[in-house]
Amino acid sequence: MLPLTFANPADYDRVQEDDRVSIVGLTTFAPGAPLRMILKHADGSVDECLLNHTFNQNQIEWFKAGSALNLIAAQSRKSPRSQGKKTKVAPGRRKTSKKPGTKRAKKASRKARNERRSALRGSLPGKGRSGGRSEDSPAGTFREPEGL
Repeated sequence: MLPLTFANPADYDRVQEDDRVSIVGLTTFAPGAPLRMILKHADGSVDECLLNHTFNQNQIEWFKAGSALNLIAAQSRKSPRSQGKKTKVAPGRRKTSKKPGTKRAKKASRKARNERRSALRGSLPGKGRSGGRSEDSPAGTFREPEGL
């Protein structure tokens, strides 16, 4: 979508319901440069109007690419990193992973998760390693499972 305004507001009245509209100047689209609109009326007559825009250079590139995401995708395909070229590491330095979390952090996270699970199992009656017993269950409310 290209937001345009009439350079001359009176040109709005020239547009008719069944006109064929052509926008001229998109190949030389630049900040501050007006575009031309050619109106081909059903009776065969033609009118021309100047149109203004407020796009900057980045927005013009987005428009030509179809969207900002299309432009970003095209640029990433052209970058050396996306073409499988290896980045150089300074001598004496080790290349480190850019993925978040180190082995130590992952191990600590796993340990904490397991501790939470164990604590939860122990607090639920009928679950965990106690065979269904809960230390805080009142006397007489616990039945031994049959067949043990």
